[in-house]
Amino acid sequence: MLELAAISEVQPVWVQEVLNSYVKEAQQMIAQLLVRSPDEHGFSLHQGIIRKVGRIWIGANSALRTKLIAALHDSAIGGHSGIQATYQRVNKVFYWKGLKADVIQFVHQCVTCQKAKCERTHPAGLLQPLPVPQGVWEDVTMDFIEGLPKSEGFDTIWWWLTDFRNIVIS
Repeated sequence: MLELAAISEVQPVWVQEVLNSYVKEAQQMIAQLLVRSPDEHGFSLHQGIIRKVGRIWIGANSALRTKLIAALHDSAIGGHSGIQATYQRVNKVFYWKGLKADVIQFVHQCVTCQKAKCERTHPAGLLQPLPVPQGVWEDVTMDFIEGLPKSEGFDTIWWWLTDFRNIVIS
């Protein structure tokens, strides 16, 4: 006769971290979900883990959130593939308020992405100088210089330039 004495189950370390993050802030939510799961907002309770429409809900534990984003962004699977791809990977499995903003902030701060990713804009063209005017008052340029320390109640200078020979400040 065969007898089973113990059952072991493999559980990733981050799952225990998720459960530990519930200790402080999610006790009331867990109590409500024990009575009614899923609730009207789509939250449910499955083996002690709170889920929102099938995705694992992460509490306000910023270290855990950063660890999860890093795992799906920095790994060989993530490949530093940018904001949208990282967001889709994280959003497929996890849920928390402000997830997209956290992913954007993480990717913008990623040193590898800053070094390796190129800008997706066209380079600026060559600067072309303006033609030199032939006579006085043929070309007039005006500008305002703002944000100066106040002097007699004013903090702006209006200056204009005519034919690149006379500078007038008023």
